[in-house]
Amino acid sequence: MFDSLTGIYSETGINSSYEKYLEQYPNANFIMIDLKLFKLFNDNYGHDMGDRVLKVFAELLNNYFKGSVVARLHGDEYALVTDASEREIEERFARIENDIERVVASGTLPQKFEFNGGVAKATPNMKETREKADYMMYNAKKKSHVFQGYDEALWKKKQKVDKFLQNVAMDLSDHTLTYCERDIVDNHGGEVISEITTRDSKGESIFSEENYEILRENSLLRKIDLYNLEYLFRELAKMPNKERVLLNIDYKSLLFKDDLLGYIKVLVDNTHVSPSQIILSINVNDIKTNLYPRIIDTANSLKTLGFGLCLDKYSSITPDKIVESVNIDYIKFDYDYWKNSKDNVRARSLIAAKIKLYGDVAGIEPIFTCISDKKDYEYARILAGECSTPVHLSGNYIAREEKVVKIK
Repeated sequence: MFDSLTGIYSETGINSSYEKYLEQYPNANFIMIDLKLFKLFNDNYGHDMGDRVLKVFAELLNNYFKGSVVARLHGDEYALVTDASEREIEERFARIENDIERVVASGTLPQKFEFNGGVAKATPNMKETREKADYMMYNAKKKSHVFQGYDEALWKKKQKVDKFLQNVAMDLSDHTLTYCERDIVDNHGGEVISEITTRDSKGESIFSEENYEILRENSLLRKIDLYNLEYLFRELAKMPNKERVLLNIDYKSLLFKDDLLGYIKVLVDNTHVSPSQIILSINVNDIKTNLYPRIIDTANSLKTLGFGLCLDKYSSITPDKIVESVNIDYIKFDYDYWKNSKDNVRARSLIAAKIKLYGDVAGIEPIFTCISDKKDYEYARILAGECSTPVHLSGNYIAREEKVVKIK
């Protein structure tokens, strides 16, 4: 029942004490806590000093939460059941922070350590209570806050996200993802590119801005991207005369797939599809500087294999280093980036100049996506200006003229 290192309750101890504590304090709160970057502390100062940190923190929790059930679950993770209110918990956490500084000043510890905590109202369903508190702790960590009080809206949002991820994972494992094909129109009347977009089993889009970020934080995005690549090769093998097709893919999917080029070569050998039929539209937003060389090498290797390349969601924060170092064929300008320049003369001039520079000097063809009405269409044409390179247009407004075709 007790943790051998710190002397406080173990996970078994808090589990066995939980119901009894609730009988005594029906309005109790459940707290989840973990130490911040504890592994680095161990790496820098050794495990003996790390154990000292765990003991010090356990002692501080015991001192400030007398009469509560205080437990070390495992590693640097702690849990409490307490009759203290959220306000009292936050105040006590602040005092613990001050005491940690005093312990460091005394020479007991070589440097200050930090922690994050989240709370939920304790209910008879301990599993769900713990999940709620744990998620509040995760949000505290994400926001770099010491403490996150219970927020029902946050919890409901998490449930919605979990359901979305569960449904997508099911579609992926059941091979029930569906696809849409939309024409990207060349304003010079030349090449028409078919863009393939992913849908769920009901035909609904799974890549809204919000959903994209959710998937990006989850390994599902990489699985979907690679699955889509396989799907596209299989479908193109059935349509040997198909014109060029554009497929969106995230930079993480390209960088973190083991032997990506070998994987693609197997697809080519098995389907006899030429990579030149495929344009990979790579989203490099939020890519860290240290990954520039890797994405540049990967993109150049894909180019050598014969793929067309496009930069997806291009905006002012997209690293120009990639454009300078890779023979990019197309740039998809982020909708907010180009649309928001309508009412800003300076921004409009800069974007128009960049489009002309990329087009006339580098031969990179711009693509304007998410055109929703005639005004968007006309403004995109204005931005294209006198650029001699073809400008490509896509969106609901264009789709109504060109039609969206479901792929079977």
